[in-house]
Amino acid sequence: MNNKLTLISWLALGLASACRYDEGLSIYNLSGTVTIPRAAATRTLIDPSTGTEREVTDVRLLGPVYVGLYPSLDRTREQFPLPEEVASGEASPYSGTTIGDIRYGCFEFFRCKMMSGRYLSYDDIIDFYTNVLGTPPKDDFENIIEVGQYIQQTCFDLLEVTSDDEIRVLAKDRNDDGTVDKQDLDFVEDENGDFVGKFEILQADFYPGMVAWGFLDDAEIFRTTRESDGAIVQNMDEFTTCDPTRGYSEGTYQRNYRAGLQATDTLNRPLNYLKNTEGWVSDQGFTWTDPAEPANIVLDVSVVDGKLEMGE
Repeated sequence: MNNKLTLISWLALGLASACRYDEGLSIYNLSGTVTIPRAAATRTLIDPSTGTEREVTDVRLLGPVYVGLYPSLDRTREQFPLPEEVASGEASPYSGTTIGDIRYGCFEFFRCKMMSGRYLSYDDIIDFYTNVLGTPPKDDFENIIEVGQYIQQTCFDLLEVTSDDEIRVLAKDRNDDGTVDKQDLDFVEDENGDFVGKFEILQADFYPGMVAWGFLDDAEIFRTTRESDGAIVQNMDEFTTCDPTRGYSEGTYQRNYRAGLQATDTLNRPLNYLKNTEGWVSDQGFTWTDPAEPANIVLDVSVVDGKLEMGE
């Protein structure tokens, strides 16, 4: 018998057996949805064209949504549920993700305000600030930005990239229908007028009975009086979960600032951020017993500066 062929046969058999070996690890690709009530995307704003107040519902007002997998929820510390803390005084999530990332908008004006998955085009960004908020965005030299291509080209230059996919701000054709429209945003309006977003947590440790819980860092709108003419202007505040001292460092052409980046402990210490913002949390979370079953997390409790506001 050819000893070399025999050795190869045994090696092949061993490799085939290894491929079938069950290591007993409960690791899965998990998926689900987060439903946000319409009220979370609704604000009373001043109409820039008339100066009168109006109610506006706009998905571009939604900030980052954080989803974590926890052993359980604790209802004793606050008026609303929070992930159970461990001995270190913070929660210990098994895993987590976000729906929407805080991105660099390539101008200091957008620091800690620019979200991925909320805009269809660069002109859509300008439309939101100019025609919804009434505060046109400005570049780093105090010039009003009027053309979306200016944002794109500045990102190409500063980030040294050549495509929108590398900037990672705009929505992409998720449903493969050949058109980028509102159905491709992170959150899509459903038949009830609420907004639903999908999430995935890849290669996650799965523990039957664990709770998927989430919260929204919602956009706060502040109003100021313009000194030059006394007009009331409004702008979007920085997201509380954004750390303005982190992220991309810009130092060209007399610029000197950080782009801002999501804080590192949002899933460990969510209360720290809910204390200083308008947000929404999930009252029940989703108890996960079957990894093949998609989760459905509903953010149904409104929290303002760490206090219970109302349920919708």
